[in-house]
Amino acid sequence: MNEYDWYGLDNTAKIFPAISGPHTTGVYRIDLRLNEPVTPDLLEKAVNTVLPSFPAFMVRLRQGLFWYYFEHNFEKALVGEEKGYPTNRIDADANNGYLFRFSYFGKKINLDVFHALSDGAGAMNFLIAVAGCYLRLCGKPLDDVSDNTEDTQSYPAMQDSFAHYFSSVQAEKTKRVKAYHIRGTSRPLGSVKVIHGVLETDSLKALTKSKNVTITAYLAAVLAFSILETMPGRKSAHPIRLSVPINLRRFFESKTQRNFFAFIYIDIEVKQNGYTFDELLQLVSEQMTTRTKPEYFAPKVSYYLQAEKNIVARLTPLMIKNFALRMIYRQIGEKTYTCTLSNLGEIKVMPQVSEYIERFDAMLGNSRINHLSCAVCSCKNQLVVSFAKSVYETDVEKYFFRFLSGQGLKIILEQN
Repeated sequence: MNEYDWYGLDNTAKIFPAISGPHTTGVYRIDLRLNEPVTPDLLEKAVNTVLPSFPAFMVRLRQGLFWYYFEHNFEKALVGEEKGYPTNRIDADANNGYLFRFSYFGKKINLDVFHALSDGAGAMNFLIAVAGCYLRLCGKPLDDVSDNTEDTQSYPAMQDSFAHYFSSVQAEKTKRVKAYHIRGTSRPLGSVKVIHGVLETDSLKALTKSKNVTITAYLAAVLAFSILETMPGRKSAHPIRLSVPINLRRFFESKTQRNFFAFIYIDIEVKQNGYTFDELLQLVSEQMTTRTKPEYFAPKVSYYLQAEKNIVARLTPLMIKNFALRMIYRQIGEKTYTCTLSNLGEIKVMPQVSEYIERFDAMLGNSRINHLSCAVCSCKNQLVVSFAKSVYETDVEKYFFRFLSGQGLKIILEQN
């Protein structure tokens, strides 16, 4: 028996089965658009050809007495035409046990992923590998592009990098903060509004370079500024707090396909006399610089890792543990931030594959309290900012894109 025929969830993954439900699905989406319509049977063949090289995805979720665990899944992965909204809950029973979902619509290939499996970096590698295999099956001249189907069901692809790097770090409890939340009129349950803004990456880079900040810091500042300027009465007793996931593979040597990311928070106190944009940009940029260093976030990651090892937590039955995790998440999870901004960065694709791909998109799910999320990715001089929301009002997004347009950036807007 292979040591990865079954294995425990990583530290970050453990929360998602407990909190998953109609309002908080724990699902995100990445997709790509080809320059020709998708052939369904070839896409399904590509997914199942590549899947053995991504053992973190080739699993089903099982329920033990004390913890959930993953078990190797030998069933065929299914592919269907997109019919529902993005980031909706994945029904494993109707999906041959899998917690990811490939679908297509026209020229678009979608990959929805339950976050317990992997983070955006791991899922993006999976999607790119499937796209390369699919294009080869379509007869494209990609002879030097591997399908990457060798056996990778061992270290380091399946490494629990949280345990590897943070077990011995001195733990530090995260400060509990209650954040401002955007209110609005709820859409029907499961109905997700998506707004894409497509920009020229080079133009945005030139703008951020002139301000001496990163693209993530600049977009975070624009988002915070948009929330401030559209806030009712422009006042709140609670700060605006942006949750920004960071890919820990940037700082630690890891090739894991599983989750390996941490959240940092950008805090903006709501002042009566407000901020100029440049003042806010400086505040956000300084926090991004300080908080994206291992010495800042490592003790906080270690705290949750050590809490998991607590003897009481380990011996508490899963039913009680799930109830406790849901209560904890509502109090020190979704209530502690206003909005998530996730930047997957520039998507690297081999030139032979890239010529058949028009662009990539990314979308995050929402929760009962946090109605708005923002995801960013770029490829081939196209940077796409995607807002996903569960309310009808679009004040923040309108202000966001109008502000960028006012800086001389050309933007193409799309919506579902």
